[in-house]
Amino acid sequence: MLLALTAGDLIAQSKFDPHRSFDPLFYPSGGTVYRSASGAPGEKYWTNRADYSIHTTLDTSSHSLSGDVTVTYTNNSPDALPFLWLQLDQNIYRADSRGEATNPVNGGRWTNRKFTDGDVIRSVVLLVNGQELKADWLVSDTRMQIRLPQAVRAGGGVIRFRINYSFAIPEYGRTAWAGS
Repeated sequence: MLLALTAGDLIAQSKFDPHRSFDPLFYPSGGTVYRSASGAPGEKYWTNRADYSIHTTLDTSSHSLSGDVTVTYTNNSPDALPFLWLQLDQNIYRADSRGEATNPVNGGRWTNRKFTDGDVIRSVVLLVNGQELKADWLVSDTRMQIRLPQAVRAGGGVIRFRINYSFAIPEYGRTAWAGS
């Protein structure tokens, strides 16, 4: 006698409840006004906004990029922000980067064979009432913190700043030039 069951037949006969497998941790709370327990946006969900004006020059002979970016940052969060965090991806190509320290010695997809100086930040200025104010900033690995003289107010506060920068484009990695 040959018995043929489909996956649907087996599931229909099963008393398995996937929610009970994760008890008591399956959605242990009802979430918040910002996010439901599943992670979906709640009634007071918010997201901040950054608008960019970027001016750059690509030097193909030296494999480098230089320029400046003006950022208009809107804080839609319920908290005032005394500082901003930015990501400096090019710093992954520095010899002293934490990311480089995790690459295999014999190479890999993101491994850089020739290190660069990463993002070279020439200046950071806050643009306030038509004036440029020197910003207080700190770079740590691939993160940059801009410390603000006055917090960006919650619920729609806006700040503008400009960063002048450059970087050598590595031959290998995520941002790379096609080497010969």
